[in-house]
Amino acid sequence: MEVTTDVLDIESYEKRRLTPASLVRRHGYTWLTRDKPLLLDVADDNHSWGYCQEGDFVRIPMFPYLTKGQDPTVAMGFAFELGFRARDFIDPSYEVTHLHITLGHPVCDYTLSDGSKTIRFWLGFGFVVRKV
Repeated sequence: MEVTTDVLDIESYEKRRLTPASLVRRHGYTWLTRDKPLLLDVADDNHSWGYCQEGDFVRIPMFPYLTKGQDPTVAMGFAFELGFRARDFIDPSYEVTHLHITLGHPVCDYTLSDGSKTIRFWLGFGFVVRKV
């Protein structure tokens, strides 16, 4: 499986009040992208994937994720877990041939409404798939 990445400047999107998303060349393939943030429990996910089978580009939306606490190591581990678990959310009748991960920069400290501190980072996932 091929894996590609890109990095978007989240602050520039926030200044313009736009939701961050990456545009990637489709190259004629069928892509799946997330329509909502990735959950950790597959049973809670209702297969919220968008299909892209037309056009020159596919839009890969990004979503913010929050860690428990402010340890950067936890943030890295959580991001890796999301990446590995993303495949579990795709119908097993599809073979994944390419994963594109869009990362947001910067990763930043974030304060929740209850005053607790956390880290916020942005991720987006797109998969090239084919029916098996």
